[in-house]
This record gives sequence, structure tokens and C-alpha cells, in this order.
Amino acid sequence: MKAMLKWAVVAAAGVAGFAAAVMTVPAPADRSVPVQSVEPGVFAAAGYDARRAVLTLVFRNGYAYEFLGVPPALASEFLASDSKGAYYNENIRNLHTAVRIGGPGTARIP
Repeated sequence: MKAMLKWAVVAAAGVAGFAAAVMTVPAPADRSVPVQSVEPGVFAAAGYDARRAVLTLVFRNGYAYEFLGVPPALASEFLASDSKGAYYNENIRNLHTAVRIGGPGTARIP
């Protein structure tokens, strides 16, 4: 049986209409990347695995992706940026290989 990766995706305070959710997506046990909630915007949560140079992003629409080959400095800048959507568009989107690891059908809203 494949290991399951569970993320707690917690809404930022004051975001109307966004409930806490647990997203479960199939993944090998060594591929788990813990994610943390991020400020309101395009992303619900983000996490970084420096060992594999993988940035994991969970979009508010429920899709989750791993971006491969992301250097630690780039991940740190993304996580610290005031506008994560703008930073993503300028520095990550279409510049790093994206692998979809989850979607709206995999999310469970308690």
C-alpha cells in the first residue's frame, strides 16, 4: 500500500469562506514535505525540502504541486515575499518543472 502524505492546510485568520482542510495525496514515505499555511492569496500552504530541492505549493483551488530544482535561497525568498503570487509568477512558474501531486478531488473538508 502506498504511503499517504497528509497536510493540514489551515486558513489564515480572517479569510472568509476558507475552512481548515486536510489534503491527502498518495506519495512515497520519503517524499513527504511538511507545509505551513501562508498569508491570504493564491496559495493556501507551502513547504520546502532542501535535501531534494523541492518546493511544494498548495493552491487555494485545491491543487498541489512540487516544483523541482528550486534552490534554497529562492525558496526562502518566496516564503518571505509579501506577494507570493507575484514572486511565483516571476521566479518559479514556467522556470521549474512542476509535478501535480494532488487536486480538489483529494481534499477532504472536515
